[in-house]
Amino acid sequence: MKNYTEINKIQEDVISKHKKRSSIFLSVGLGKTYLALKYACNNFKNKKILFTGEKIIYLENAKKELFNLTSDIIDINYVCLDSLKNEIKFYDLIIYDESHIGTGIFVNYLEQILKINPNIEVLCLTGTPKYKDNDFKRLLNLCPEIYNYVTSEAIENKLINDIEIIPIYHELSKEKNIYVKTDKFNFYTSEQNSYNSLYKKYENLIFKGGFSKELSYLKLFFKNLKSKEIILKSLLSKDKTLIYAGSIEQADRLKEDLKCGAYHSKQTKDINKIMYNNFFNDTINILINVNGIKESANIKNLKIGIIMSVDAASHGFEQILGRFGRLIPEKEIGKVYVIIAKNTIE
Repeated sequence: MKNYTEINKIQEDVISKHKKRSSIFLSVGLGKTYLALKYACNNFKNKKILFTGEKIIYLENAKKELFNLTSDIIDINYVCLDSLKNEIKFYDLIIYDESHIGTGIFVNYLEQILKINPNIEVLCLTGTPKYKDNDFKRLLNLCPEIYNYVTSEAIENKLINDIEIIPIYHELSKEKNIYVKTDKFNFYTSEQNSYNSLYKKYENLIFKGGFSKELSYLKLFFKNLKSKEIILKSLLSKDKTLIYAGSIEQADRLKEDLKCGAYHSKQTKDINKIMYNNFFNDTINILINVNGIKESANIKNLKIGIIMSVDAASHGFEQILGRFGRLIPEKEIGKVYVIIAKNTIE
């Protein structure tokens, strides 16, 4: 099982270094959110606390953590970043979860709050700091980095389980089953022919620089490949599995085909909450999401991840890996499959 004694020492070391406003960069599985909420419970019981982050899932996860932490009534206001404009008021403590996302919104908000309470305490939490980002640099000026314990170090010290990354290469389909309608022609083509055509257009413009629409078309092409859905089915087992679909269209197809749960932005917040809770509580064994469950989701017994479309941003991949680092170190290994179109730009 996890070495909670060592994890507790790390958390105590973090708090000992906290000076009014701090940024804490702590590996997945070492309890960033738990640490911040515990600090709030111990020091701000009768004071005003704001917990914020970009996504509702961050707030829901924090509520679960607080429920497991204490039965005391703590005055915490849970607010998404986009709603902070309605929270220009006095707070004693702000906890900002996954501070690498939406950083500009938060920094602008904090600058206003400091005028109301110059002594406010702030804890900014993430496992993937974005040092090169200008808004993140602004955040560090207000909330300096006090601790950095990366995932590779946590795995090496056996504080979290190892994760096996398994690339799965597949051939594009040559079956002409894709219907294309243009102003002049209607015809059927294959995945392979579609890719050849899209890549040729992109290659002809590659030296012009910038983010061309041809590259956007290629990205969209990879995100909706039906041949990947066939590969996916061969990877499914009885283990609890979280699937990262390339698009909402693909997620909905897979939901119907696999008769499983889905979590994405075109569903209502209530449906997403039910789907997530059912998956969290093992009521359903497979959940398909579209970039919705990357950060700040502590899902028990999660062993298998399947990524249908790769992302150019490395921090996004690191956050996905973090969902599978909640198992028993040295006894269990998380597995993440990445499905990639063979012999393509992907």
